[in-house]
Amino acid sequence: MDTKRPTNLITIVRSERNSLSFAMLFVSILFLGLHALGGNAYHLDNSCTDTQKDFLRQGFLNAFNMIQYANLAWATPNPAQQQLKQWLFGPDDVVTRIRAGQTLGGLDRIAGYGELDTAAGIQRDDIRVYCNTDRLKFKAGVKPKFYDPDSQELLSITDTGGIMCSGSLAYAWVPTNPAMPSIIQICPWFLEYGMEKDPQFQSRIEPGIVARLALKLDEYITGKWYTPIDLFGLFDKVLVHEMTHTRAGMETHDVNGFGGYGWKACRKLSTVREPVTSGIMGPERNADTFALFVSACNLQSRGAMVQENGTFTLPPATKAKARRAMAPNPSALRARRPF
Repeated sequence: MDTKRPTNLITIVRSERNSLSFAMLFVSILFLGLHALGGNAYHLDNSCTDTQKDFLRQGFLNAFNMIQYANLAWATPNPAQQQLKQWLFGPDDVVTRIRAGQTLGGLDRIAGYGELDTAAGIQRDDIRVYCNTDRLKFKAGVKPKFYDPDSQELLSITDTGGIMCSGSLAYAWVPTNPAMPSIIQICPWFLEYGMEKDPQFQSRIEPGIVARLALKLDEYITGKWYTPIDLFGLFDKVLVHEMTHTRAGMETHDVNGFGGYGWKACRKLSTVREPVTSGIMGPERNADTFALFVSACNLQSRGAMVQENGTFTLPPATKAKARRAMAPNPSALRARRPF
């Protein structure tokens, strides 16, 4: 994602503006040079408006920080973090430790990505992010499909999560062409929902009917089928979920389909222990298990008490400041890589 963060607009004298423009140009040229030498990046497609890009940049930065803290928690857990690992990944064993560690390592690599301003020169381990599905063209036939001109492949309707996003928040896939970057598709209604949840962006959008409905029913749906931790920081958590599906994220699965979503399902999945040769996947291959682990580690970094049933208690000082997501304590993170 983009490492640039949106800031409040301020009046800048011309000399300051020129200096800033030169500095940004220098950084962009430097990053493009590093990208050409093998560094990786995410690219926000022009299907995203400038406001949407600002929001997504903030979301990616939140996700990147959360991932870094989760990796520290995985490597050197305190008692609460060790308990969290057991709740989501089950009893410690070599296979789970290695395979889960690989995915977390892939996420850690993604957390070092910079933003590529143009799709020119995009690489196989990069991530391209879309804000709508307008580019997809319907192809009639015995098995109807959609053609994606950017990834240059036919997508089955089921593979894309119901191409019009009627049943999805977002989805990701790795093109069959090994030269093409991984793709994250943000469903337009969910993007509107996330932006309306963020005080910084509420006045900058007008959510559509689906997003408005979700804003009214999210707590009811969570209470009926999910848990509070599933809803907390939802947009940033979904970004982490989709990152694990990418090539760099080790191409995780939604194990058991929708049966692999949410805290309750992930707790149930944590008991699965089958030989690798069986083909049966457990928590170490489930995308939402990682997204919840990253999110819960973030909560714990702020002093929250996470419970086995998916509830949590925020410290009093934090409750008043709770927003879309809480970035981890900066003092607990290693220095961020520049790109």
